[in-house]
Formats: sequence, structure tokens, C-alpha cells
Amino acid sequence: MELNKEVNVVMLDENVEQGKSTSNIFKGQTTGLTYIAPGAVSGEWAKRYKPQHLYFTSDEEIKKNDWVNCKQHIFKPECIEEIRDLQPWCKKIIATTDNLHIGEQNPLYTKEDLENNHTLKYTKLVPKPSQQFIEAYVREYNKGNVIERVIVEMHNNYDINYYTPAGGIECAEQIDNWQLKINSHNEITTRPIKDSWTRKEVEDLLNEYRKHQKISDDYSITHLTNWIKENM
Repeated sequence: MELNKEVNVVMLDENVEQGKSTSNIFKGQTTGLTYIAPGAVSGEWAKRYKPQHLYFTSDEEIKKNDWVNCKQHIFKPECIEEIRDLQPWCKKIIATTDNLHIGEQNPLYTKEDLENNHTLKYTKLVPKPSQQFIEAYVREYNKGNVIERVIVEMHNNYDINYYTPAGGIECAEQIDNWQLKINSHNEITTRPIKDSWTRKEVEDLLNEYRKHQKISDDYSITHLTNWIKENM
């Protein structure tokens, strides 16, 4: 089962020294945004323009190893107490064009290894948007249409918990675990937020809601079907 979730999109200046940018989005003082294809970035771009990164944030609970955007400051909380203090003010970063690493330092590598190759110390990167989305963001930004919210696709990586009540038969319950839908390139799937819907789209949404809420009895299904016929 899949689910759509609405999240924020924020663009911030890249916090690195000029000439060492890892971004492909550059902002000029009068020219708007420019997108440079991956692998084609030169040091001159970072000297003449401000490199930018996109951050997709949500109101999800902040946990260990999560990155956050707190008043335009990007960082990873170091302890549980800090996370509790930050929760009301910060947003969890669920995807980004920035190279934010998830995981702990690997003790098998020496200090020299880590200094020579900074990617060795981490397990993986925070998911990123597709190149198509980045190009669309730049295109819309230069038209004056700044994309601030989008829909991301989620999938349910659920578990089944089996238990036996006292004196009863074995039962099973589904424990939902909604996660970002990520492709083989570690990219999220995004959709624009719509202002209007067709009848067929509304019907599909209502039926998806029924499935998500595990409504399966005949009476409820018939009631929903009749409501759709009478009100749409």
C-alpha cells in the first residue's frame, strides 16, 4: 500500500567555502537560478554565484541520526536531550540535494583514511530529489513560481505481530511503518500539489483512504459507494 504526504521545500545558501561547492544550483544577483548538470560544475561558478541546496522537510518526529533545519541552520542533533529541545522549533529533513550523511563513524578506518575520503565514515546519504525535479524547480523559480510544498510518495514497510490471547486462538495484527518511497538511485518520488481534482481522482482518493483505514465490511463499502454517487 502507498500513501502520499505533503512536505515543505526550502532553498538555502550552501554553507561551504567558495570554489568547493557540491551543488548544481547557483543563484545570481540578477539572473535568477542556473542549473548545471552533475559533473559539469567548475570552481568559477561557485566564485561568481551563490550555490544553493534544496531541503525537503516534514513535521515528523526527530530521531537519532536525523538532520534538521532549525531557522535555516542545517545540523544533526547529538543527543536525545537536544532532540527534545529542538522538536518544537525544527523540521526534520527527509530529502535534500545536499550531501548529508546518515550513520556513525566507522571505527575500522584510521584518521588519515577519513581525512582523505570523507565518505568512508558514513553508511549512506539522505535521499535526494530527482534531476527532473531540480530542473523543474529552477524553471518555475525563474518564472516567479517558487515551489514551497510538494507531495512525496510513501510506502508501508509494515510488520506482522502474532500473539495469542489468554485462552484464545493465535491472532495477528499489522504494525504500520510508513517510509519514503526511494528508487535504486536513492531518489524520492515527488508530485505537485493540485488545486482541483477530477471525479475519478476523488473516487480513487476516497477508496485509498478506505483501504488505509482498513475499512472492509460490506456496509461501510456500500455506504461510501452510495455517498459518491449522491454527492459527486
